[in-house]
Amino acid sequence: MDDNFKAILDSLPKKRQRSKLEPYTELINQLRRRGHTYREITCILAEKCDLVVASSTIVRFVAACSKARRKRSKHHESRIARNTGGESIKVNLSSTAPDDDVWKRIEALNPEVEVRTHQVRLNSQNATELLSGYDIVVDCTDNFPARYLLNDACVILEKPLVHGAIYRFEGQTTVFHPAREGPCYRCLFPVPPSPGMVPSCAESGVLGVLPGVVGLIQATEVTKLILAKGKPLIGRLLFCDLLSTQFQELVIRKDPNCPVCAEDPSILELIDYEEFCGLGAHEGEGAIERPDLPYGLRVMDLDQKMHAKEPLLFLDVREEWERSIYPFSEGIQVPFSKLHSEWKNLLPHKDRQIVVCCLFGWRSREAARLLTGKGFENVLNLEGGLEEWFLYQEQSDRKAER
Repeated sequence: MDDNFKAILDSLPKKRQRSKLEPYTELINQLRRRGHTYREITCILAEKCDLVVASSTIVRFVAACSKARRKRSKHHESRIARNTGGESIKVNLSSTAPDDDVWKRIEALNPEVEVRTHQVRLNSQNATELLSGYDIVVDCTDNFPARYLLNDACVILEKPLVHGAIYRFEGQTTVFHPAREGPCYRCLFPVPPSPGMVPSCAESGVLGVLPGVVGLIQATEVTKLILAKGKPLIGRLLFCDLLSTQFQELVIRKDPNCPVCAEDPSILELIDYEEFCGLGAHEGEGAIERPDLPYGLRVMDLDQKMHAKEPLLFLDVREEWERSIYPFSEGIQVPFSKLHSEWKNLLPHKDRQIVVCCLFGWRSREAARLLTGKGFENVLNLEGGLEEWFLYQEQSDRKAER
């Protein structure tokens, strides 16, 4: 059971009457999206929630929910202009959380659109077969194994991958297309984060309109690719911050040593992405022992330390392409993707007080954990990352101007 499910379970009441499944609707839907059978869902509810129901009861409950959704969807139909001419282009919307009624809503908007649904879980065995029938793949997934899987499959099939990701108030969009000399997802993120390192949407929260903004940009990129018009976001990453309503474009380059899209790639077929992202190891079966979390440093505490002129050494573990988002030239810069092989270069600073920072505070926490495990005793992780630090500085400046 992953952290997302645990967060849902912790918020649920421990006891409920057998006939009332409404409080467990989100959990049941997520389990169905993960490919669990109704019998398996019954066992999970009994074990984790002390709720004993027959699998047939869950079947009827899910059917009733689907009927209610279909009834509500009728109120959202709208008239749009339809263009029935031209050659049809197939677009695959890859998502770990497909809605059974999505295709019906699309057909209600435009009956000329052909919708194909795949009631299977995308994996290394079926990805190339499923994606080979489409011209463009849109990444709407929310987990790292699926993102690396889609990336590698699209590189092998030479298909463009329209990527989108969101976190709290910020989002990013780009088009990965090495066949047109662009980078791939691995060029941007060579190493996946450790399990639990990146908080889920349920834990961190997401501004409700943000998925719509990022999704609209993705749809625009798909349209441009279909029409072969304009300049797609190949080799460019569009970063948006809805709190400040600012958009920033970052140049991302192809990694000549990328194991997937380089001229002489080392990965020629799809691998086990659960294991690659560290989700396949179980306790007693190769699980990695991890040192305790390093001490977290709040931005206001850092501000006090800097005003007291304490001797701090900053370690910026952002990748090169991220550094223009929040320019920060203090200290040492070692990309997180290289820290595992270059941490020994920090040994001369082992006795200093090191403040590790990144964009949001995820990778810096993992980097601080790594250094702590290597014997560094005075390592601090900047909570919230440089985003939180710059926001704190802006608020302090506004207060000083009053």
